[in-house]
Amino acid sequence: MGDVGDVESVLTADQNTRKQDFYDYLEEVNLDESVLANCKFNSNAGKKAAIVCIRKALDARARVPRPRATSQPPSQGGEANVASLTSSMQETSFCSTSGAFRYQPAACAGRALILSVNKGREKGAKAEREKAALALRMMGYEVETIVDPTKDACLSKLRELRDASWGGYASSVVAIMAHGYVRDGATHVLLADGNRVSMASLYGMISSNNCPGLANKPKIWIVQACRGGGMETIVETDMAGHQPAILGAEHDNLISYATSPGHSAQRGVFWKAVHKIMAENPTEHVKMPWMDILGQANHAMAVEGITSTHTETHLRDNTISPAQLQSRR
Repeated sequence: MGDVGDVESVLTADQNTRKQDFYDYLEEVNLDESVLANCKFNSNAGKKAAIVCIRKALDARARVPRPRATSQPPSQGGEANVASLTSSMQETSFCSTSGAFRYQPAACAGRALILSVNKGREKGAKAEREKAALALRMMGYEVETIVDPTKDACLSKLRELRDASWGGYASSVVAIMAHGYVRDGATHVLLADGNRVSMASLYGMISSNNCPGLANKPKIWIVQACRGGGMETIVETDMAGHQPAILGAEHDNLISYATSPGHSAQRGVFWKAVHKIMAENPTEHVKMPWMDILGQANHAMAVEGITSTHTETHLRDNTISPAQLQSRR
């Protein structure tokens, strides 16, 4: 059984974990409170037993047969049948090309860095970053969250990623949540100290040229920020003094903006959708390609009448899933 179904990635059997944390987790993964009906929380042993109960419930749910996808139109309520889509996807045999490039798995799916500006975004920012962290952990990522990063702190964290050892990690994810806008054809985000930084400069900091440890590995960027101001062309030098970051020439990047160029972004909606996809059936949905996860999140936003996300892929294998990035799965 992989880490996605293993609640130890979120809950621990020690004094730092409260009883309420267990019930909050049940809500996050859509399990009934009856799962913990006979559990005691007044000792570490009791908490460990509660974790076992949750794990068994997740495993049991994962074994329930799921319906095959059909060509029927969506229900009148507009709810996405993600389970049926996943079932169909798993039954589809992708064409196998001799010598086709495939990203290599590692012990961990990857490192995920969440940079969340809370200042000036207080309403919904906490829930947004917490859902993002939970979703990424369910995908098998090692997650670090920085709240209210200044410009210097933001650049410092990207330099840490650049200089880190990537031998045991198959990919990187950087999720940025901030106010943003487009200026001179490039998307900028505002950090907690009011200073701006262009997304292109951040992309360049961990490009394959500047971060050899991430060469031939997916570099996934998810940007929750408004993009008012017009269309975007991403050509800019890395402010750390590295080689120019021209994304059209850079392989292995997957970039998803929570809104389209020229539009505002609704806080929390995108990550709420991603979290819902993963929590619905983490053991199975971790097998969905990253492109499908992003696409289904966009569908959920379309159902709610929210402006489309904007995803650019420079991946060499668009079928790669979080599960395929982990050698132990």
